Amino acid sequence: MSADPDDNPSSPIPILATAVLDTFFENLANNDQFSEFAPKLRKLVVEDGLMAEPAIMALLFPEEP
Repeated sequence: MSADPDDNPSSPIPILATAVLDTFFENLANNDQFSEFAPKLRKLVVEDGLMAEPAIMALLFPEEP
């Protein structure tokens, strides 16, 4: 048996992760302070797979060097 959840298509982990991320980004989009950044951050994390702090900081603070 493999320990990698990606090897098991019936694993609940991808479904749970999707639900958690969907809820997180939905709540973020409903927050006035982050509504502008929520769609961009969702794309960066979910679609592009970038969770590194420098990429997220550049998105949130584009004016910083």
